[in-house]
Amino acid sequence: MKDGQVQRTAGISRRGQSLVLGMICVMSLMAVISLSVDFGRVQLVKTELARAADAAGRSAAAQMGTSLSDAITSAKTIASANPVDSGPFTLLNEDIQFGIWDTGTRVFTHVVTNNPASVNAVRIIAKRIHS
Repeated sequence: MKDGQVQRTAGISRRGQSLVLGMICVMSLMAVISLSVDFGRVQLVKTELARAADAAGRSAAAQMGTSLSDAITSAKTIASANPVDSGPFTLLNEDIQFGIWDTGTRVFTHVVTNNPASVNAVRIIAKRIHS
């Protein structure tokens, strides 16, 4: 055998194995990157939902002393001004709940009433039902 020649083992060619292995590694890396991007988008939308719900809740709490219907209108207006996932965030009436907050037990109790004097807290339920 001359210098620079490679001896074949049992007639099996090893040409192209690194190409196949490289393709498997690249495809695995692409899958991990894709999942990372999707997870990041989910976290972004969750943060945007929380931000919009907080803004709507603060707005409703500020209007709660005068009228609960004004508080609902204010919450819906502020919620729609905060984009979530590149679109407006829409609150339904059932997403806005008024009730009593017990500071000792840290429990919110939903109360169905039209009297603003009987409630001291508001809860906004933020959800995304479509993609």
